[in-house]
Amino acid sequence: MAIVYQDGEPGKICTYCNTWKPLDLFYKSKASKDGYRPDCKPCIFYRRKQRYNERRDEILQKAQVYYQRNREKIIARVGEYQRIRADRYRKYQLSYYYKNSEKIGKARKRRRYSKLEIFQRKARERYRSNADYREHLRVYQRRWRKENPDRVKAIWHRRRAKKRSAGDSFTPEQWALLKEHYNYTCLCCGRREPEIKLTADHVIPLGEPGTGRISNIQPLCLSCNSAKGAKTIDYRPQWDGETN
Repeated sequence: MAIVYQDGEPGKICTYCNTWKPLDLFYKSKASKDGYRPDCKPCIFYRRKQRYNERRDEILQKAQVYYQRNREKIIARVGEYQRIRADRYRKYQLSYYYKNSEKIGKARKRRRYSKLEIFQRKARERYRSNADYREHLRVYQRRWRKENPDRVKAIWHRRRAKKRSAGDSFTPEQWALLKEHYNYTCLCCGRREPEIKLTADHVIPLGEPGTGRISNIQPLCLSCNSAKGAKTIDYRPQWDGETN
């Protein structure tokens, strides 16, 4: 199919969809007289997708078998490719992230909530076993609070409003007895005062419908309390056996 001009712009009529399209929508081909393939890129992608959907299970199985047979070779080849083109690869990653940050954030959130218990367990294990990670989180949280005073204030006001609507609240004496009962220990990470500062965590979050009574309170350090967020997690049963 020869090159056809429209309004001075070169293009071709795709042999698959019979539509004129500019040359940048055609792959180059040395076998063709005009230097371009007869079918356009969208039509090629469409046919590839059709073939993939028709043979999806077969294609995936073959790919898995090939990967298992050539795993070390593939990993080495990918690593070498990334090493040689490290700067270019990094620039591409950053560019893609900034262009699609909202889409990536939503995908990460969906993935996290689909496997929430696994993520939480791994996060707790990492927090307990890695002192450098704990320090990194403390530094990050301090910096975030300093850089986002308006958001911190808004969070504080929302929490205060929830406490007021929850009705009952515990007394300082009840809080002191609760900490003593659990030997001044954070029930999530296992660290004790004075290494950390214990905070009162609502087992059932306020308004869900948690209350401010001492029966709904467990002692957690600030980091663990923040990580737990608005989730209902009761750490007390696993500790009550040890304190009895």
